[in-house]
Amino acid sequence: MKSHPAVRRAGILLQYGRFNRAVACLEAALSAEPDNRELLDALEHARLQCSQSRGWCRIRHRLVAWLLFPSALLLAISPLVLVARRLDSWLPARRDDNLLTLLAVIIACVMLILPLILLGARLFLWAWFRYLALLPEVERDKAEAQLARAINVAVLEPQYSQARDRFVSRNGR
Repeated sequence: MKSHPAVRRAGILLQYGRFNRAVACLEAALSAEPDNRELLDALEHARLQCSQSRGWCRIRHRLVAWLLFPSALLLAISPLVLVARRLDSWLPARRDDNLLTLLAVIIACVMLILPLILLGARLFLWAWFRYLALLPEVERDKAEAQLARAINVAVLEPQYSQARDRFVSRNGR
């Protein structure tokens, strides 16, 4: 069975991931032949593929972001956990701990954890922008816009701006 030239062209465009151009091609052909059932079916198929791929891209970028984020934080905080376990075995057990000693230990832990969390965030941003460098230009812009929605970038705004400026200067965008 011979298919319409617009359907063949749209099929090629769909294979190369050019969903919007395929839909536009089919819509143009359909405006010339509004009763052509083959064009209607192909247009429905192209629109379905277009919506599925966009949804998959969103899921994939968010999945990568949420895999990179906890792993970066774990990597940054793991030295503190290892040191704490060693210190626990080296220090003798004291039964006369008072509230002031406990408060000093809590403050010291907080003072160590906060910089390590910021280090983990910087490590995440570095890995995220490395991931973005591997993507095509159009997909890169969409993924970068999704990060601001997925993670509250306002909290880490100085680190985000610094990492993004380095990324842009290296990749010439």
